Amino acid sequence: MKHHLFISHENSSLLFVENLAKMFESNDVYCWYAPRDLDQSSAGKEYDDELVDAIHEASAIVVILNDLALQSIWVKREVSQAEKQGKMIYPFVVSQITINNGLLMRLEDKHLINAYPDPESKLPVLLKNVKQLLGQDVSAI
Repeated sequence: MKHHLFISHENSSLLFVENLAKMFESNDVYCWYAPRDLDQSSAGKEYDDELVDAIHEASAIVVILNDLALQSIWVKREVSQAEKQGKMIYPFVVSQITINNGLLMRLEDKHLINAYPDPESKLPVLLKNVKQLLGQDVSAI
């Protein structure tokens, strides 16, 4: 199945990502995220090649931001690849950010959705922005 979104995250956010993907997919926005989609179709393949392909197929990338994500080499690589491919990037802050690094500096050039301290309350904002990008109806949001 073609996906609309690539969700970049680090492992401590996996439960949030699973719930986020359910919310998107119940609204006809299909997601790709590890490990779910790697496990389903990519066993034995090169991990980084699968990520590049998944980002290429997506219309946008949602980056789940917390301090651990900002320090994750994989999140940094995924954001860099999305930038190279000219993808829309939605930084979604889920906890207080206490570090400052190059990835945060690059993402601050984008409009951050600051969802801390209640990420669930900002999900409609994220959903509306993504559906608008995809040209989908947003009247029910």
